[in-house]
Amino acid sequence: MAVAGSALQGLREEASCPICLDYFKEPVMLISCGHNFCQGCLAGYCQDWEAAGCCCPQCREPFLQQHLRPNGQLASLVDVARRLSLETRGGTGRECQKHLEPLKLFCKEDQALICLVCRESRDHRGHTVLPTEEAAQEYKDHVQSQLDNLRKQREKTVVSKWRGKQESQSLLKQTKTERQKLMTEFKNMRLLLEEKEYVLLASLDELDKRIMKRRDEQDARLSEECSSLDKLVQEMEEKCQQPAWEFLQDIKTLLQRYEAGMLPKSVASPSELKQQIKEFSDMNPVLQCIMKQFKDSLHTEHLLCKENVTLDLGTAHPGLSLSKDQRSVRLGTTQQDLPSTPERFDTCFCVLGQSGFSSGSHWWEVEVDERGVWAVGIARISVERKGQVGFHPEEGIWAVGQFLGGHYLALTSPKHLLLLNKKLRKIRVSLDYEMGQVTFLDADTEARIFTFTQALFNGERVLPWFWVGGLASQLRLSL
Repeated sequence: MAVAGSALQGLREEASCPICLDYFKEPVMLISCGHNFCQGCLAGYCQDWEAAGCCCPQCREPFLQQHLRPNGQLASLVDVARRLSLETRGGTGRECQKHLEPLKLFCKEDQALICLVCRESRDHRGHTVLPTEEAAQEYKDHVQSQLDNLRKQREKTVVSKWRGKQESQSLLKQTKTERQKLMTEFKNMRLLLEEKEYVLLASLDELDKRIMKRRDEQDARLSEECSSLDKLVQEMEEKCQQPAWEFLQDIKTLLQRYEAGMLPKSVASPSELKQQIKEFSDMNPVLQCIMKQFKDSLHTEHLLCKENVTLDLGTAHPGLSLSKDQRSVRLGTTQQDLPSTPERFDTCFCVLGQSGFSSGSHWWEVEVDERGVWAVGIARISVERKGQVGFHPEEGIWAVGQFLGGHYLALTSPKHLLLLNKKLRKIRVSLDYEMGQVTFLDADTEARIFTFTQALFNGERVLPWFWVGGLASQLRLSL
């Protein structure tokens, strides 16, 4: 066995590099002297051999780089030596894979188990090295400290989870109470409105009866007056046919009857009837107040929440041209040399607004080109910026636009054709974050264009979004 061990030791020495004292790795042979070295070790030893050559580390024989030859036979011998050494030692899996020595040491810098040979190698020379048992105890203490911190963090997380559930339950109770109050208030309001409707309709029915009664009375009086006038006309015609002396006998009485027949009769005038209808309208202040509140509610968010939106140059596609005040965008004739950042659109001609919203109600207005190709709306902050972007809510975009042929479309999935009575000049974009609604209005007439309901913002911040699809197109934010 001693002879076998000596032979194995000699084989290992022959299979080891004279520079690193480890098994050869990619061995090369110097043709001039026949000595062998690891290719990497020799390269590190001769750093400037391209200029002046180098000398053999063993015999100092000069050589050039072209004098090196890979030694495949030696590489095979090294592999045999490795396997034979492993079989002889009866490997336990605790040996160094490079040196087949027991892993008795731990390098703190590399945090790796090493053998005694590794300790003397250049890779670990100068590193802090501990015996495995001592290193294991030191790291066990460190891991135990971390484990205690993790347990404490878990306890805090469990408590936070419990508190979160309690807070959620409390908030849900509050919303339930508010829901019941709201339902009760609207129920009472509906009862009040129904009662008021009944009273007002009864008043209108009574007014109808008064109008028809006056109409019938007026018709009867005027019919009687027509009959009386017809009789007087006939009598006067007959009187005119009489001789002079007979005609003049009752002329005074005849003239008095004529004057009496020409006196105006008291009848209900149209203005009098209109006044009665106005009086009915004045009887309805509650309804007028409710209608006024309803109309005012339609404009409340527009009066209170107008946003001063500007464009974010950092998100603009390089082909877009922004004005100096960053309130106008159009498609440029050449592509700008801008840095390709994660925030910038690189395929679709899009740009986002600088300010975003994660709550509340907001609105802004955009002047659009009547003949252009464009789209305006909002987008989640996580909207895809690279490659082709899908213009629809599933991709985080809610918008309307004008496309080829002058057709207006809501960018739903599939797209929805908008039939408008006039060309759009200015669009108002209205956002209600909590309600999940995005509404588009004709800013000139305040007529609704389209509304996205139940928009899923997923708690993300949303930003104004703009797309320009043609050279003749331009979008400008109104002040």
